[in-house]
Amino acid sequence: MLILVAVRKTTHSGVFSTKVSSNSVSWESIFAEIEAKLDGSIYKGKHKRGDKCIRISGTVDIDIVPAVHVTEATQDPVAVYSFRERSERLNYPRVHYENGKQKNLSTNVTISRSCV
Repeated sequence: MLILVAVRKTTHSGVFSTKVSSNSVSWESIFAEIEAKLDGSIYKGKHKRGDKCIRISGTVDIDIVPAVHVTEATQDPVAVYSFRERSERLNYPRVHYENGKQKNLSTNVTISRSCV
């Protein structure tokens, strides 16, 4: 399972961020943008929406987790959305990555990081 956190560049959390934005976008729209891109690719028909992600089924299963900024683009946390809870949640993908890297080092497993 591969997990990709897709942070929307120009959007900040309306719940957790102190930045004021005149450009508001719904989580439904954020998920729909990603799904439209997948429908225009080799992943058409191979994805479905989960609670906080879009799942792609294939040779390698992929969860794409849409996210928005809370603070600066290079810092955690980011905000993700839970459709089940109907609310934003804080998430720390860089912390999760580093924790996973340490765990993998202790168990002799290697992982790669394309971008964070």
